[in-house]
Amino acid sequence: MGNKNNSKNLKNEKNKNEKNLKNEKNSNKSKDLFNYKYKNRNVFYYSEKYEISPDELNKFNSIKPTKVSFKEIPKKKFPVKVLIDTDLGTDLDDTLAILYALNLSKKIEIIGITTNYGPSNLRAEIVKKICNQYWKKNPNSKKFEIHAGASKSLGTHREVFLAGNEGVGIFSKEKLVQFFNEWKNNLKQNNYSDIKEAVNFIYKSINEHPGLTLISIGIPSNIGYALKVYPDISEKIDELVIMGCGSYLQKQKFYSIGHYSPTPADWFKSDDCNNYGNDEDYKKLPFDLPNNKKEALEFIKNRKPVILYPNHNLSGDTLASKIIFDDDKLKIRIVSHEVTSQFWLCGESIEYLKKVAEVSENSSAAGIVGELLKQWFEKRNGNGNGQCPHDPLTIHESVFGGENSNVLYVPGTIILHEWAAYSTFIPHEDGKHLLGVDIKNKEDFLKHLTKYLIKE
Repeated sequence: MGNKNNSKNLKNEKNKNEKNLKNEKNSNKSKDLFNYKYKNRNVFYYSEKYEISPDELNKFNSIKPTKVSFKEIPKKKFPVKVLIDTDLGTDLDDTLAILYALNLSKKIEIIGITTNYGPSNLRAEIVKKICNQYWKKNPNSKKFEIHAGASKSLGTHREVFLAGNEGVGIFSKEKLVQFFNEWKNNLKQNNYSDIKEAVNFIYKSINEHPGLTLISIGIPSNIGYALKVYPDISEKIDELVIMGCGSYLQKQKFYSIGHYSPTPADWFKSDDCNNYGNDEDYKKLPFDLPNNKKEALEFIKNRKPVILYPNHNLSGDTLASKIIFDDDKLKIRIVSHEVTSQFWLCGESIEYLKKVAEVSENSSAAGIVGELLKQWFEKRNGNGNGQCPHDPLTIHESVFGGENSNVLYVPGTIILHEWAAYSTFIPHEDGKHLLGVDIKNKEDFLKHLTKYLIKE
């Protein structure tokens, strides 16, 4: 009887969301799937003010912080089943992460890959290009499905960021024009078929492989919408590992935060970014700020909340991110920018990828990645000498536990703010969220990553 009721509830929830989609498609008033109310705020990324709604403040007050200690991730049983959601194609770290995951074949079983953000169709084709070359060189490896997902966010105030290197060197100019025209036409027509396809694949994969690890190394639109349409999946996932949340807010850096107002009318003002963060605004913050990173860690250990800046992934779709962090049943592990930014991958692996860069029928997966590396370096900073491995570290942490984990975590609850995706972490021992707060074995991880990136 219970299963029948659950099935009925699930069907009702799905029908409700399909109706939302239909209504949105018939309206030209919104560019957002759920009509995000802050979409018209004209502020620059990283200059948003820290603002908390009364509901969020009430949630803070309902959680009792406790002293916490570092929590070790248990050793994993190989192969770890994973589903990867990525915005591969712009910043190089997603590309390195996929190559790393492919080369971890005996320790990881990739159930599938979905893409998100802007031209997700192009991103999916780049993933296919890498994977097809890998499968050619490794014919006994297990293949998996690759799906283009959300090409527009559920809700954000931010414009889509494209660097201009997406697919360059991999596809012809004519083919790239075709990808971008397809994306733009979908936007004009409010066509949501891409996100529905990815969400249904995520739902099917989780039901066929309960206990898998869901990895988010991009804008979490697909995952947020999957949880909205199919809320029962949160209990079937072993954990969601997210590359998200920014660095700690500190007193000497308050120029780009400040301003707390419990008055809802204040939240919709489109303030001049140059006026942000004066001393008067700073005094309105509801929590103390640490002076430095060391003090931030002491805050956490001694039951004080810490605030983290928005980061590209979560603020790229604030509404989807909020759906994820508001899910009380979902176990989430956060590999924060505070952690990933302490690593820099350079030397042997980067030089190897430059050397093998090639786009042809006989290319290796590393050859395709090498070409993308060259294009990214040229676009970003000329020759380039390395890359911050945000997403490879997130893949690593999803697969390895025990002494092979390279991040120190503490338990608690992340409250994701509806404006801009600021996050406030409240430490407590029984929290379902694990926040990465510091690193260990820095050189060991970089050596390990290099070994697998150059593996043919």
